[in-house]
Amino acid sequence: MNKLQRKQAWNFIELSDSKVSIYLKRLLISLVFINFIAMSFYALDIVPDGYHSLVKTFNAVSIILFTVEFAIRLWSCVESDRAELQGNFWGRINYIFSANGLIDLVVILPFFFNIIHPIPEYIYDVFSVLIIFKLYRYWNKIIDVMLMLLITIDVVFSLLESVDTIQLQFGSVLRFVEYIAVLIFTTEYAIRFITSVNVGEDMEQQRRPIRAKIIYLFSAMGIIDLFSVLPYYLQNFYIINDDIYNVLRIIVVLKIVRYSYSLRLLLTVLKREARTFSAALFITMMVALFASGIVYIFEYEANPEIFSSVPRTLYYVIATLTTVGYGDIVTTTTMGQLFSAIICIAGIIVTALPAGILATAIANHIKASREKFEQKIEKAIRFYGTLPEKEKSMLLAEGNAIGLTNSEILKIIDFASHSSMAFANCPHCGMSLNAVASRKSVNTTNSRSRNRR
Repeated sequence: MNKLQRKQAWNFIELSDSKVSIYLKRLLISLVFINFIAMSFYALDIVPDGYHSLVKTFNAVSIILFTVEFAIRLWSCVESDRAELQGNFWGRINYIFSANGLIDLVVILPFFFNIIHPIPEYIYDVFSVLIIFKLYRYWNKIIDVMLMLLITIDVVFSLLESVDTIQLQFGSVLRFVEYIAVLIFTTEYAIRFITSVNVGEDMEQQRRPIRAKIIYLFSAMGIIDLFSVLPYYLQNFYIINDDIYNVLRIIVVLKIVRYSYSLRLLLTVLKREARTFSAALFITMMVALFASGIVYIFEYEANPEIFSSVPRTLYYVIATLTTVGYGDIVTTTTMGQLFSAIICIAGIIVTALPAGILATAIANHIKASREKFEQKIEKAIRFYGTLPEKEKSMLLAEGNAIGLTNSEILKIIDFASHSSMAFANCPHCGMSLNAVASRKSVNTTNSRSRNRR
């Protein structure tokens, strides 16, 4: 009976599409939004004095509701498909150290710590803002957008902080936003490190959590996440000064790569076509070195101070080859000017070469990703017949990750569903005919094996 109740509770709170479940999720989402706005205004001292107690009471009631939600999830999580294979104890341990479990703990623990042993109010206010992370369970895209917005605000504020007049007038606001950004990025880094065991697609990596964490630490995004928060702590321990800290804070802009499909696509293509781009760069450097020698021969006698050496001439050739032309160095001889014109024309060709390679590589990558995604949809439809809602939502998320809109994904699913009669369903039971055939084949094989025994 207890197992049945846990299963019903888990299905209701995680998988159910009933009106009560939908209204409950909307209530929790509303509480998160209202708490985030109210506690942000409270921390910035924007809330009038007469409403301070109301904000604190509302926050306390919300935390109690979130605690009840966490307790129900922790009690019933052992009935999830994944936890059933791990047992009750390890199923709950894995849930606690999952991304959503850690977020729930970060939201509710400061409230109870403050009751047991009062903590400074400004620290509690800063931790209260982390409640916005609870939206990750319901709207992970919204969290991505909000993190991108926070990254942009943090970078802009770090630039404004170097202006003395703005620093004097809005210094407290800039520092508060800085604290919030560092706390959120540190929490994100800690959650990603702890849950990095779940990132690996292969079971070998999931069986080796230490290896998975080391892979994350030394990955490109892991290093960017670390250096997004490390300068703040180095500055607090007086290891670096304020000027270096303000410059290093701009590193946080690299975190946008994780949330931008276009930037991820560009980096993937550059990595895949590294050899081709290296060949194009090698050709460009060979042209530049050859042209430097020619220009040096033509211009050395006429301008020995300007074109004093081949490396000095190389600077002029690169500026001309890339069609920049700063104008600080110019040729004066007829042959030098003629050859400079040839370099400008060659520069247009050399510049167009990487652009064409990049455009073709991006188009091929998008086409290959779409074809692979369409094949995955066809296999899913061939297996299920009619896609379950959970499988369809997973396909929508995967399609969005490669740049497809929901309408495009639904069109692909609809086309794949009607493209072949092999995907037809049984008119009596609604089951996929392929699934029925595969089950009959399995039953036949099992019966034959029993007869042999």
